[in-house]
Amino acid sequence: MPLHCVEDRRSPTEIEEDEDSCPSIWQQCPDSILLHIFSFLEAKHLTASSQTCKDWNRVTNDESLWKYLLDVKWGVKNQKLPPSKESWRSEYKRLDFHTPIHLSETLTDHDDEVLHVSFSHDGKLFCTTSKDATIKSSVDECDIPVPRRRSKNTLDTPKDTKFFKMANIQRTLSVHFYTRGFKGITHDEIIKELEKQIELESVKSIQLTEKSCVVPLSDIDAKERLVQCDLTIKNRTVKFIEVDNTITNITIKDLPYELNDCYLATQMLQYGKVVPGSVKRGYIRGKKIENGSRYIQIINCAPTIPNKTTFGRYDVRMFADNGRTECIHCKQRNHPSYACKDKPDHSKRCYNCSEIGHFARDCLNESKCSFCKKKRSCP
Repeated sequence: MPLHCVEDRRSPTEIEEDEDSCPSIWQQCPDSILLHIFSFLEAKHLTASSQTCKDWNRVTNDESLWKYLLDVKWGVKNQKLPPSKESWRSEYKRLDFHTPIHLSETLTDHDDEVLHVSFSHDGKLFCTTSKDATIKSSVDECDIPVPRRRSKNTLDTPKDTKFFKMANIQRTLSVHFYTRGFKGITHDEIIKELEKQIELESVKSIQLTEKSCVVPLSDIDAKERLVQCDLTIKNRTVKFIEVDNTITNITIKDLPYELNDCYLATQMLQYGKVVPGSVKRGYIRGKKIENGSRYIQIINCAPTIPNKTTFGRYDVRMFADNGRTECIHCKQRNHPSYACKDKPDHSKRCYNCSEIGHFARDCLNESKCSFCKKKRSCP
């Protein structure tokens, strides 16, 4: 039978006086012992214990207890408290009690129990594994069967999956140069030039693609050596650049001759980091007369460079390599505008309404200004 303790009802003042005169064993218990006992409790029991008395409330709010609970549930043993967070207790409360739960979708494709669900790094894709030996991905909505026959060193059913983040690939020791204009370039020619600058033992691979030659290296000193020096291949000088910090070459036209190069470099900062000293002016071949073009190099350039923009009150045109400039006809970036298949035929263009497909003598439309394309002429 349970033991019932019956005593007379007393006022809070009488209880406090009694505790001061004869404190209980729990009030005299050292904090270290209480911490050890409380470390076996779950969060809800720890919260309930904090309501017993002032001493227990002080001990249960100790940061070591709540960090231990976080480590058991989410594995934060070797992590520090973020600067924006108040305490480990508030962090546990945020993760466990304040986490929103919303049923957004029900998976009915698997024939057996779902074992694991993994999400991509951006949270837009997910992949599920099941006891039916299939993996279903939201990427292409296809079933990937998993063979049931496995070796003795593997599991009988798929346990978990993990998205591989492409951004984790480190190419800090890879350099390349553009092969545009080189016809019939071979590995032997590249190796012959590399031997003059570095030891071939530091070269891991030589990859010849349609647009560039990529050379991954094993030594950072070899990489810095190749980046600083120039190589001569087929009587042409080439310069290696880092793969991760790909340099985009941009040609700027219609910029006034009197406009300073420093102003141009400042304006181009909105598209990426400007390579120091990369601003060059174009010249007419065989003459010391400029042709109005400027050339600049950008590191970590923006994905898209506009065809037309304004620098102050001046309208300029820009053309970038690496597929940064959109075609003015189809808005794609895999070809220049002059090579576009959707390029309109200007053989029949009306100079009355600026439309294509008929001549001015056959035009039935209203006249438009050839400059602003409006129905009335510009002043």
